[in-house]
Amino acid sequence: HFAGFRIRETPVIMHGDTSGKSLLGGARFIYYGFKVLLSVIVTLLREKPSRE
Repeated sequence: HFAGFRIRETPVIMHGDTSGKSLLGGARFIYYGFKVLLSVIVTLLREKPSRE
């Protein structure tokens, strides 16, 4: 796989939200949206390692 990493699935137990409030409310939504957009741009611009 990419850069020699191996991928493995690990089972997890998920619990529902009990507070009823969104984690990404208000300004946090803009902040995390910007971080996601920035990471996508950096990933697209990054050079792929050459295979030798």
